[in-house]
Amino acid sequence: MAPPSNFSFLYQHSPLLAELGLTAEKLFPHDPSSCVLKLRLLAEALTQDMAARLGIRLIQPTQAELFRAVDNRLGLDPQVRQMFHLLRHRGNAAAHQIMHDIGYREGLESLKVAREVAVWFHRTFGNQPQFKPGAFMLPDDPS
Repeated sequence: MAPPSNFSFLYQHSPLLAELGLTAEKLFPHDPSSCVLKLRLLAEALTQDMAARLGIRLIQPTQAELFRAVDNRLGLDPQVRQMFHLLRHRGNAAAHQIMHDIGYREGLESLKVAREVAVWFHRTFGNQPQFKPGAFMLPDDPS
């Protein structure tokens, strides 16, 4: 049985999605920038899943192009769009900038944003619009 996680409900869709969230939570106390990078991968995997469900096929798209195509098809709520963009931009900083400013505060914020994105995904694509995920579980205290 998987350990408790803010992303456990994603197992219903794909073990990979749930594991990306769980791994980000495990990384947070030791390395918030790696946590943020893993959350970027979660957002990318969610986008790819949505594109596949919607029948969107692009030839070697960037993640931004694929997300734009999904957004055009679904007409995403601006808040959902903004959360996906935050995860992509912050994840890019973690991956490509040596002097990034990603610390525990940014890691925790990213975990909370990623969970909101995951809840939106689950409500939308899991046909559970009334899904209540319960309270956000704080990861281990890094101190």
